[in-house]
Amino acid sequence: MDIYVQATYNRKPTILFDAIAICPSTFIFCRIGDLFQAKNDVINAEYYYRTASHMVPKLIHPKYKLFMLLYNNERYEDAFRIGDEIMSTEYQIRGTELLRMIADIQDLMHKSGNTSNLNLTNEEGH
Repeated sequence: MDIYVQATYNRKPTILFDAIAICPSTFIFCRIGDLFQAKNDVINAEYYYRTASHMVPKLIHPKYKLFMLLYNNERYEDAFRIGDEIMSTEYQIRGTELLRMIADIQDLMHKSGNTSNLNLTNEEGH
């Protein structure tokens, strides 16, 4: 659990809900999802992660958080559907954080025997 979640774990996240009303962003939706996940409220965490992932479809963070939430709650079919979506998306910038998230997804999907859309080499052929 990161510092932000620890600091706000026992407080009501009313300031985040106010921020959504003023200026909704994927970052705020993911943070609210993190708070619900820390409280083991999977339904609300999924709602906020899924909403964030629909706001900017090419952004990987909300989809990655949703994938991990579903995978950790043994909803493998739903998680693999999100994982396949992440793997089939082309990203213009492939930084280390993106590559780490993709590697995590590939590893979990491979360990579970789901290799439906695993792209074990990147698009540039490296």
